[in-house]
Amino acid sequence: MKRTLLAFVLIFGLVLSACAAPPAPTAGQTGAAEQPAAPAEESGPRVITFFTTEADPPQLEILSQIIDEYHEMHPDVFIDVVTGTPATRGERIATLLAAGADAGIFEIEPAFARDWAEAGFLLPLDDVFQAIGGEDEYVPGSYFQLKGTVYALPYATSVYGLWYRTDLFEEAGLEPPTNYEEVMAAAEALTDPANGLYGIAIPGSTNASVNFFSTFLWQQCLDYFTPQGDLLFDQPEALEAVKKWVAMTQYAPPGFE
Repeated sequence: MKRTLLAFVLIFGLVLSACAAPPAPTAGQTGAAEQPAAPAEESGPRVITFFTTEADPPQLEILSQIIDEYHEMHPDVFIDVVTGTPATRGERIATLLAAGADAGIFEIEPAFARDWAEAGFLLPLDDVFQAIGGEDEYVPGSYFQLKGTVYALPYATSVYGLWYRTDLFEEAGLEPPTNYEEVMAAAEALTDPANGLYGIAIPGSTNASVNFFSTFLWQQCLDYFTPQGDLLFDQPEALEAVKKWVAMTQYAPPGFE
């Protein structure tokens, strides 16, 4: 039970939005800008939006159970789960933040983390980070920290595997591949466009492609950004990962892009 509740704390520690700052005066305006009034202290029940792209029924069922447990501990807090697609996630959240709305709790794309933190769109999570255990509870690089302030915490992980057709491998006399070179050799051997057979299936949607390609990048001991948000993708090792990805696509079905 303790582990389940801790998992919910991790989910809530993902990213919390802050109210957007009021727009600065334009060039044609004069005089000092009015200071916004301090927000009134909230009282009574509160509804917090939890936006997620994990919309498959089993995960939503687990999420519902965790939310119920959390609500028992905090009866005045209600969680409204909103699901969406990775393709629309960034646009939806950016629109809410630009309007000064409370976007609740959401997954953040690494490309936006630094800019949104510097713009004041994200709430600091140092208190949550320390309450969970601080640096002793997290793998280095697994949380996003900028200028000493923690803005995002991990709440889930993915495991990638390689599935293969045992019948086709047996027919071709192939052994299960154990490295990139063997995957490429098997993909080439199995590709037979005349019979509608291709050696490898690669995801074609933008988000899925990035997820799959990321494994190539990690195999080069690299990532897109440092934990501080500095660019890493411009390193030579990233180009090697791209070349390996492109080489594999020649054995994928046409139109997978």
